[in-house]
Amino acid sequence: MNEHSFHVEEQIFIEPLRCENCDGNAHLTRRSPHGLEGLEIRVFACHECAHQIERIVSLATRVP
Repeated sequence: MNEHSFHVEEQIFIEPLRCENCDGNAHLTRRSPHGLEGLEIRVFACHECAHQIERIVSLATRVP
């Protein structure tokens, strides 16, 4: 795990993604800063098959 990342215990404003493997719900489990300013890396884990999905998102679209 990146030393600057932090574990997300409960997330209510970032909706789960659909798992690419089993179509289950993949909930946000980790957020980390990206090397480029204004971006962050979000890691989602599927509750059904444990598949992980990584997304790079702009912080400009973040909900306050």
